[in-house]
Amino acid sequence: MGAAAPGSQEPTSNAESSAAGTPTHDDAAAAAAAAAAAKPPWPNNAAGYEVKDVIGFGATAVVHAAYCKTRDEKCAIKRINLEKWNTSMDELLKEIQVSCGK
Repeated sequence: MGAAAPGSQEPTSNAESSAAGTPTHDDAAAAAAAAAAAKPPWPNNAAGYEVKDVIGFGATAVVHAAYCKTRDEKCAIKRINLEKWNTSMDELLKEIQVSCGK
């Protein structure tokens, strides 16, 4: 970059800010990813959760606030009523993938 005017400061990149000790968005994302990797996986059974109040619902599902015991973390559980599910299994799989963030 060119010379900065007297009294002004040139913008710095994330790498420069991070090296100077100022946290960046990239630093926060890396820290969050490391913390998530250190936690145990999400349990795949009801015993791993405390199901709490209903926080939302739709035509075929109810969403509950929940607490994951093994991860010591708040979460939400979507309970899909398969008897009301009138579309294909492919659509159900898509709904599950969307809910999982995939």
